[in-house]
Amino acid sequence: MTIFCDRLNSLVEERINTNNGMTKEKIAESIGITASALSNYLSETRTPRADTLIMFAKYFKVSLDYLMGLSDIPSVDIYIQQICEQTGLSPESI
Repeated sequence: MTIFCDRLNSLVEERINTNNGMTKEKIAESIGITASALSNYLSETRTPRADTLIMFAKYFKVSLDYLMGLSDIPSVDIYIQQICEQTGLSPESI
């Protein structure tokens, strides 16, 4: 699996586990895609377009760099990203 697929699966599972009653279908609907499209992205049988990647990043409140594996820091806040990179601290620590 690609980093994108791993991270998307983790984000979806985390959202389901932390929100009572949340389902993959509800997540897909909130993002604006079909449940089958989400399933295809999660199983890596389909690659999302750039606009869909942006919708994922906004919905899960993570950076595109994190989603695509260019960074291990999920925060969208550039200052938090810089502090994490310079200090080695996690976003939660900051």
